[in-house]
Amino acid sequence: MVEKNPLFGEKRLLIHKQKAIPKSDKTAFSNIITLYACNLELLKFFLKEKVVLSHENKILRGKSKIDYYRRYRPDDDTLKEYLELIRCFWINLIDHTKVVKEYMEKSIDDSPALDYRNSEGGNLLFRPIGQVPFVQTAIKIYSLEESWECVFAKLKEIPFELGKTPWVEVVWNSINKKMLTRGRDKLIKQLMFYMSEKTFLSNTEIQDMIKNYRASKQLDDDYDVLEEINRSIIIDFT
Repeated sequence: MVEKNPLFGEKRLLIHKQKAIPKSDKTAFSNIITLYACNLELLKFFLKEKVVLSHENKILRGKSKIDYYRRYRPDDDTLKEYLELIRCFWINLIDHTKVVKEYMEKSIDDSPALDYRNSEGGNLLFRPIGQVPFVQTAIKIYSLEESWECVFAKLKEIPFELGKTPWVEVVWNSINKKMLTRGRDKLIKQLMFYMSEKTFLSNTEIQDMIKNYRASKQLDDDYDVLEEINRSIIIDFT
């Protein structure tokens, strides 16, 4: 899959053991650890409605189903179906996400990631911490739309510039010019879910998001968090 997808070829995928991408890297879109985690989310979605049987012919559920599928090679038709799901997701990401499409149009010699990952923050999609929740959000939308083109049209409503609301001082420290990653995964996912479709979160989850957002930005208890987040959502009239 990696070899066949242009997004992960020619120095665009970093092969190392760290979760973060070094500041010195100006070419990679992602790294192998994050790519694996993203494809695992796609695997969970792929297997959700499928029956997976153990060697003892027992129906497996939840994590056991995922672990079994990863440990034992499935039949060729099932594997082909899963690989096609992965292929469709990443190709549609390139075709329907403006910043990724622009990145792919640049030569490796021109430091293609520099405009999207730099000392001013850049774009959350070019940070590993933003990529898994992005895939999770895309899958959530796909479960309703069943069209990747519709999914990525919906995802255009989410702002991903790190120097702007809702990410500044939540994921990006504008003073020290560095990422804030510790304990932020849950909030990033909550924000992406909420901004793509408010009904993806229950009232309890929205209140938890508000609490986490306030804590991250050290806001007063009476500050209207939802108004701030709602103002940041991009409305595309085209």
